Amino acid sequence: MNQAINEHPVMNEFLPEIARYVEDFPYIDKCTYSCFSNEYIRVAADRSMVHGGSIVLTGVVAECCVLASFFEGTDAGYHFIYLTDACAGVNADSEQAVETVLRGLAPLHVELMTTEEYLQRDEV
Repeated sequence: MNQAINEHPVMNEFLPEIARYVEDFPYIDKCTYSCFSNEYIRVAADRSMVHGGSIVLTGVVAECCVLASFFEGTDAGYHFIYLTDACAGVNADSEQAVETVLRGLAPLHVELMTTEEYLQRDEV
């Protein structure tokens, strides 16, 4: 099933709202659950940690890929900001379960907030 999705041209198009940014910002395709299997992402994450930064975590599927990235990144010593309204799970119960797990690890490893709350922060 994943192969069929990956090879389907329409299912791999960028939404028009996102497409305009693809040329200005890096787009990285991934084929593993965690994004940290990609060297470019690991290097960028390492650089952000040097300056005391955090990694903003968004994506789908919250209970699989997003959570896998979180745990691998936590093992590497990264700190995260999890945008609750920018992560989607299979259903609302799954999304809530992920948030419950992450709240148990806050604030040491993660901060949870909405996109609006994040954009209103002084350090953004």
